[in-house]
Amino acid sequence: MAFASFEMKLVLGNLLSNWNMELANIQPVQPSQKGALLSSGDGVKMLIKAKREKNLK
Repeated sequence: MAFASFEMKLVLGNLLSNWNMELANIQPVQPSQKGALLSSGDGVKMLIKAKREKNLK
């Protein structure tokens, strides 16, 4: 389980650093309480717009 969590973080970090994304829906997200934490009730849908250009200097 720890390895799966680590792998998920790597994939998410890769997506966030290499792709431009935007919200699929501009309506406010309704939070839901799960124990002591708040999360989005139905998830947050995103659209991948374009690959980011890398600035090599």
